[in-house]
Amino acid sequence: MIQRVEQSVSSGGLTIMGTGASTGRSLAVTQPGILPLETLREGLLSLAGKYQPDNGATAFAIQLNNLDLNKTFSAEQLKRFLNEIRDSLQLPGFSWLLVGDMGLSH
Repeated sequence: MIQRVEQSVSSGGLTIMGTGASTGRSLAVTQPGILPLETLREGLLSLAGKYQPDNGATAFAIQLNNLDLNKTFSAEQLKRFLNEIRDSLQLPGFSWLLVGDMGLSH
């Protein structure tokens, strides 16, 4: 879901009965598309189902870093982001740590 692939291709050519030669190189970068939230949620729930601890504790702790107010996000952007992902973060088997440089309030 998050893999970035870089592929470099080199090519060359030579003409024997005439004059000429050519070389070339191309670079292709494949970035993952935006992952639909429901797809991410299903993937996380599947992962949690495979690795559940015996004592009912949280199986995974996920850190969201750089939620820096007015550096990475404006206050309104951060509020909108947290409201949009709130229900997706409340998954059995997961604990989330939200990290910002000033702390996050209600």
